[in-house]
Amino acid sequence: MQSRWPLIRAWGVLVAKLLLVFGGVSAGFGGVALLLATTGGDVPVPSLSGIASEQAETMLRRQHLHMKVAWRRPSESAAAGTVLWQKPSAGTLVRKDRNVTIGVSAGPDSAVLPDLVGLPARQAELVVQQLGLSVGTRASVSCASLPGEAVVAQAPSAGTRVKSGSALALLVNLDKASLALRMPSIVGRRLPDANRLLRQLQLPLADLKLDPQAAATPGRIAVQSPPAGSRVVSGDSVTLTLAPLAEGARAKLLHFHYDVPQGGGARRVRVVLVDESGIREVMSEMADAGSAVDKGFTVQGDAVAEVYLNNQFTREVRLTGAAPVETTDEEKG
Repeated sequence: MQSRWPLIRAWGVLVAKLLLVFGGVSAGFGGVALLLATTGGDVPVPSLSGIASEQAETMLRRQHLHMKVAWRRPSESAAAGTVLWQKPSAGTLVRKDRNVTIGVSAGPDSAVLPDLVGLPARQAELVVQQLGLSVGTRASVSCASLPGEAVVAQAPSAGTRVKSGSALALLVNLDKASLALRMPSIVGRRLPDANRLLRQLQLPLADLKLDPQAAATPGRIAVQSPPAGSRVVSGDSVTLTLAPLAEGARAKLLHFHYDVPQGGGARRVRVVLVDESGIREVMSEMADAGSAVDKGFTVQGDAVAEVYLNNQFTREVRLTGAAPVETTDEEKG
């Protein structure tokens, strides 16, 4: 029995060595198989978060992968087109030609309004649309300082942040070509009548000249510019030449009365006197709401007083020797 033991031990050592050899070979084949699996058809997914979707697509093509956009969502912190999410995640080994799904920013869900004042209305509307907004209300006004169809005002104002899809209001200058009218004939009219007509037509009187040599009845308009029949639009200025009254023309003292409207605090009351000798300011005082203004003014010929509250035209008051008769432009029209 003892003589067989060395033989059995020798066989055991041989078997163990054979197992180690075959085990190493098997492990080697496993490693080779794994290496082939990872270097043959599989590639790592690159990190796409925070980059532009165009750049992400280029990176995926280099890895023989394809990009698929699953969604686009508003983001206040990421510019439009920025990758916010990906699947599979960065570093994952995937087969070539596989789709990598991403989520992309649609940009902020709000916009800061630019200054649209002065832009042509059509251009302003295009800018608004590019910001994901719309023009909800469009009103017109006459503004002499801006060209026709230009934006005069906007609401909300420039610099305001608004939610995407919001509607703006634009105030647009009227197209002056469509508002053109024929200049009426003013020659031969008394100055108060001529001045009232110009105000109703929104044609400001820029200059009033006195010409003693004018061939016209004293106290009447002798020359006008632009001439009658010319094409004019609201806001165009007018120059008139007045034939003055004869020296020593009799002046008269007429009574002016005006009731300051109720409500609010004190207001500045300006009175501009228009008679057949010219136009002049005769009063500029603070007056309490509800108070009465009574004055006596020396005038020549036909006379009216224009009343302005805080520099805004309010009404015209015809001066008389007895009780004054108040008339407004609306009542005359």
